[in-house]
Amino acid sequence: MHGDAKPGNFAFVDDGVSAVFDWEMATLGDPLTDIGWLDELLARYTGSSGIAPANREWYRALNAYKMAVICLIGSMLYADGSTNDERFALNALGIPLLTQLGLGALGVTEKLPDGPVRAR
Repeated sequence: MHGDAKPGNFAFVDDGVSAVFDWEMATLGDPLTDIGWLDELLARYTGSSGIAPANREWYRALNAYKMAVICLIGSMLYADGSTNDERFALNALGIPLLTQLGLGALGVTEKLPDGPVRAR
């Protein structure tokens, strides 16, 4: 599975995908993981792959968790001086938002504290 399926990671020629970019999230695993963020593409995904999407809430939560971890790592790289790219500093702002998004996908709507793992 690709792990970061979004239009910006694909090149198209006419109606077909001609190239796929940004493979650092790729892994072996459940092919439904890639549909966590997809909406209007589900019918096309099902038609092309033959895999019917199920348990979308769980996959949305999983993808939100993965993105929160990416934001945490980016903000930590900035905080410890590994990069001076200020975009990485902004990643810290996404951590609580993505956490709430993932929990919301699972039906948890109460606001929880950010907890002990926060960007520095």
